[in-house]
Amino acid sequence: MPHILQSEITLTQLPSWFRTRLSAHRGYGSPQNSIRALRAALEAGFSMVEFDVLLDRGHWWLRHSLDDDSTETLADALALFRGSHVLPKVDFKLRVDQFTSETVSAIYHELARFPGKKLVNLAHRGQQVVDGAHPEHFFGARNYMHVERIMYDLHSKKDVSIMLNLDLQRYKQHAGVSDEEMLHHIRAIQPFVYSLSPELTMTDIVEASYAVANTCSIRHIHGWLHREKGHTITMEQATNFYNDTLAHHLEPMFDIDIRHQLHI
Repeated sequence: MPHILQSEITLTQLPSWFRTRLSAHRGYGSPQNSIRALRAALEAGFSMVEFDVLLDRGHWWLRHSLDDDSTETLADALALFRGSHVLPKVDFKLRVDQFTSETVSAIYHELARFPGKKLVNLAHRGQQVVDGAHPEHFFGARNYMHVERIMYDLHSKKDVSIMLNLDLQRYKQHAGVSDEEMLHHIRAIQPFVYSLSPELTMTDIVEASYAVANTCSIRHIHGWLHREKGHTITMEQATNFYNDTLAHHLEPMFDIDIRHQLHI
């Protein structure tokens, strides 16, 4: 098979086992992370669609970073999924000062307005400097644990189909915690956790995710790639991850941009 440029890859060119386990990372096509890209992903047949939002001036905007100026909102995005069996994965990009009960309550208030299942990922929106210090110097695993526990407590009291995705790297980098404390936390919120999402280039995190998933009865592993760092994957590597995940009796998923991160 001749080499295919990444930008020319379509779903129909991919093996069925891979095609059915793909999430459209920031939608499908251009402009990425837009209503147009999300709608294209739904029409193309992806089983999950990931997109980024951030809170600014009281609104959840469909944006990946502070450089974005989109006026499309989380509500606009979730409205696309009404009546659909496609799972939306919402990546909330939070500032340090937004890891609070007030912000978590705002997230729930917004998500609860829309029926159907929603998968939530909480991410630290770095790059900002507070009092001259880089965020990594004071932001750590317990910040995540704090808001994840708040979300779990809300989840147990409200009748909304909201599920949580975790990336174990957040507990291990910067101001990390011990494996015992990490496991204790994940077990405590386990009914709320749908998936673990290791970065596919980090083999130690992938292996740790397999172990934690089986220990804590979490069934789904969502492998992803860091687009800003230029990470890509070949079909051989994707096949290996797929087979390894199944061998651990877990369900694999690929949260990647097939037009920029996949070589076939």
